[in-house]
Amino acid sequence: MRVAPFFEGDLRDVSDTTPEAVIPADGVRRQVPLSQVFYFALPTVGAGYMFCLVTLYMMIYATDTLGIAPAVMGLIFGIGRFWDAISDPLAGYLSDKTDTKWGRRRPWILGSVIPIGLSFWMLMAPPESLDGLTLILWTAAAVLFFFTAQTIFVVPHLSLGAELTDDYHERNKIFGARHAGWIAGYIS
Repeated sequence: MRVAPFFEGDLRDVSDTTPEAVIPADGVRRQVPLSQVFYFALPTVGAGYMFCLVTLYMMIYATDTLGIAPAVMGLIFGIGRFWDAISDPLAGYLSDKTDTKWGRRRPWILGSVIPIGLSFWMLMAPPESLDGLTLILWTAAAVLFFFTAQTIFVVPHLSLGAELTDDYHERNKIFGARHAGWIAGYIS
């Protein structure tokens, strides 16, 4: 079976190849190298860490430190979740339609790095000059920006994991490692 490497060699996704290239003539399935599984799961440690801070501690930080009403923060997070219902399928559609020499998913994953970092900074370090409505608007924009940036990473990353192999057991290994990375970041 042809397995598309994540960081090295041939940069085509498995989905960009013909079925004959994916399943070898001898019918023997090959394992995804552990190094590839490790490098695939590694970015999820940082993503899980930031997601944990935002989803668990942003409410406390916003209400206790920034002085934003809990109901307002609840509304902001609720709008963020509704926005995900639109942005997640959109990110999947757009990454499906992307055609570059690096494959369909990698440009999106790489392109998410700066927006995730910038949105996380916006959330955790609002300008001290903001107060009242301007602080609420800044926080709302930062939350929506963060969830959008996470979508730009998560949706293509999940899709890439499914495209690394067509073998059920190998996919379980890939997604198990991805989930372990996410949890490791989440509990750090």
